[in-house]
Amino acid sequence: MIDKTIKNEILTISIGSLLFNVIVLIFLLILYFTNLLKIDIIHITVGLLIGFIISIIYTYHMGMSLNKSVDFPDEKSSQSYYTKQKLFRDSFLIIFFIVLCKFVDTTIAVFSLIGLFGVKFGAYISPIIKKYINIICKK
Repeated sequence: MIDKTIKNEILTISIGSLLFNVIVLIFLLILYFTNLLKIDIIHITVGLLIGFIISIIYTYHMGMSLNKSVDFPDEKSSQSYYTKQKLFRDSFLIIFFIVLCKFVDTTIAVFSLIGLFGVKFGAYISPIIKKYINIICKK
């Protein structure tokens, strides 16, 4: 079972990732409709959507790994477990993006990689999102 604080972190990072992807999509739509961007908007949208979905899976797996690693009796085995899980996550991402580039479309792969950056954005603005969630929940 996931700890409540880790569950809340996964939620806030996912909200931040969604916010990042929406901002990027709006920016790219503006560029597209002003004829400054010559890439098909469907490929952009699909790529960002795939990136968002992967970012949620990535964040959830990171939270699960963190939750399980704190249950180990000593620091060395805990750190070893978390490192293996991180290696698994990163290997999966590398293989996924190679397959996406090779068999689907490079444009979709690039924009899904951009969509994956929403994890970083979500982690940075997580405290702000928590603050606004607390304000909304108190009303």
